[in-house]
Amino acid sequence: MIKLTYFGEEQIVYYEKLDNGLEIFIAPNKMVNSYRVDLVAKLGASVTEFIPVKEKEYIKMPLGTAHFLEHKLFDTKDGDATFLFDDAGVVTNASTNYYYTNYFIEGKKQFKKNLNLFLDVFYTPYFEKDRIENEKGIIGEEIDMYIDDPDWVLYRIEKESVFNKALKDEVAGTRETISEINADILEKVYNTFYQPSNTFLVISGKVNPKEALDIIKSNESIKKRMSNYPVIFKKIHEDLPVNREYGAGTGLVVIPKLSYYFKYDVNEFKFLSPEKFKAYLNILFYILFGDGSDFSEKIHEEKIANYFYIDTMYYENIYIIGICGESEYADIFKDEIDKTLENLQINKDDFEREIKVRNSIIIRELDNISDVSYSIIRSIINRGKYIDDKEILDSLKYEEFLDVINKLSFDNKAFNLLLPKEKKS
Repeated sequence: MIKLTYFGEEQIVYYEKLDNGLEIFIAPNKMVNSYRVDLVAKLGASVTEFIPVKEKEYIKMPLGTAHFLEHKLFDTKDGDATFLFDDAGVVTNASTNYYYTNYFIEGKKQFKKNLNLFLDVFYTPYFEKDRIENEKGIIGEEIDMYIDDPDWVLYRIEKESVFNKALKDEVAGTRETISEINADILEKVYNTFYQPSNTFLVISGKVNPKEALDIIKSNESIKKRMSNYPVIFKKIHEDLPVNREYGAGTGLVVIPKLSYYFKYDVNEFKFLSPEKFKAYLNILFYILFGDGSDFSEKIHEEKIANYFYIDTMYYENIYIIGICGESEYADIFKDEIDKTLENLQINKDDFEREIKVRNSIIIRELDNISDVSYSIIRSIINRGKYIDDKEILDSLKYEEFLDVINKLSFDNKAFNLLLPKEKKS
């Protein structure tokens, strides 16, 4: 096993890559009494066209297939594996976004037994026609739940405004698209994207790295999954200009919800890495709009907004950052953001203070095994490989930060509103 670092020498991450391509990251922590195992497939809802293993032509998968597969992977010949984990005192869940699908278990006892069960469920799929049809009804109800949810309605408006081509579709698909899903397409998607070489495993908490690695290597389900074929799928090219500068809709809200996003192509800042550009941009927005900023104090003192927060979105080389919130005075709120972004002057003390804040946040998260696991997953998905966040933070320089600010433009932007239905305008 190779030793990597997590926040410098504060935590060691053990790494190994198996012959079948499965990458394993283990972050042991003797100060906690529980363990967490995350299995991640590099398949998200943004993938819709791919070449199945051992085939030559692209095929389209129905929208929502990645999410549907997430549901079906807990299915076994003996029924829903969730109940098996419940009986073992283990918490389990899964989620799908546009970029990957994540499955996890978290428990305190019987690590070997539960890890083996988890691997068996993950690497031994069971697709049965009647159960697939039954799942369509369950997921259909889940889709219906989000149709009128205000946050999801605003998110749909935001995507329509910010993106031209990418991330247009719903992660779960629609009732119409999931009706097209069958065992054949699920098997093709699984065999292509759930190869060990296109998945990775993150283990954190109270574990012995050598013991964990021995369990994984001896697991029969993994041994049977030795295929290591290239994963070929179509990527959508996203243009830099926002699709529209203003977006609005109505929903089940009393006070309007809003968002104000700024869109960038990280490749346009060639003098530094994408990771550093994103870090500098985040630091800038947290200095300007975070807790304790002049902007924050004014917004709260004058009661311009009920609440607000900084948010980010991304797709390939596109990075989007903005401010979201709830306000009866949306125009004033937007004007205050625009004023804050004019004539930027960030002093060195503020810059260094924000770096220290970020360091302290990571230190506080060291004993939270979920945070540690998510940080490793986020790094691999966003950067293509694991990079210690401290390595990036230590490389940030005030002079370089000023160069980024001087080259930034805030003209490529999208302002979105979700208004109460009776106040549509």
